[in-house]
Amino acid sequence: WIIVFVLSLYFMITDPDTMRKIIGGCFPKRFLVRMRKIKREIKRYLGGYIKAQLIIMCIAAVILMVGLSIMKVEYAVLIALGIAILDALPFFGSGAVLWPWAAICFIGGDFARGIGLIIIYISLICTRQLIEPKIVSENIGIYPVFTLMAMYLGFKLLSVGGMILGPMILILVVSLYKAGALDGLICFIKGFFRRIGEFIKEI
Repeated sequence: WIIVFVLSLYFMITDPDTMRKIIGGCFPKRFLVRMRKIKREIKRYLGGYIKAQLIIMCIAAVILMVGLSIMKVEYAVLIALGIAILDALPFFGSGAVLWPWAAICFIGGDFARGIGLIIIYISLICTRQLIEPKIVSENIGIYPVFTLMAMYLGFKLLSVGGMILGPMILILVVSLYKAGALDGLICFIKGFFRRIGEFIKEI
C-alpha cells in the first residue's frame, strides 16, 4: 500500500489536471458545483480576514515598537515585529512573550521594565478588543455585532486564541450558508419547529 500511495502522490503532483478529472468523475455534477461555490465563498471571506489580521498586526507592531523604544530595549523593532506576528497566531498571543519577560524582570529586580511590559500587554489587549470587530467586519462584510459575538464566544471557550478562531469559524459558517450548503439543515430545523408548533396547538 506504501507503493500505491507513493505512485498516487506522484501522479497527483505531475498531472494534477488528469487527477482532478478522475476525482471529479466520482461525484455528481451538482455536488461539484456546490463545492466550487463553497470554495469561492471561503476564499473571499478568508482573504478579507487575513487582510484584517495583517492590519491589526501592523497596529500591534507600532504599539510594541513605541513601548519598547521608550523602555530603551535593544533591537526593539525586531522584537516588536516578532511579538506582533506571535500575537496574530491562535493559542499564543503577545502574552506568551510579554508575561514571562515581565516575570523575569520582576525576579531580577527590574520592576520598572516589568511594569512597562505589563502596560504594553494591556494596551495591546485593549486595542485589539476595540478595533478588531470593526476592522474584521469591514473586510469580510459581516456585521460588527456578529464578529464581536464570535470573538467573545471564542475567548470564553479558548482564551486569547479563541478571539482569532471565533471569527474564522464564523467565516466558515457564513461561507457555507452563502453557498447553500446549509439549506437542507435549515429546512430540517424549520420543519422540526413547525411540527412542534402544530403539536402544541393540537394539545
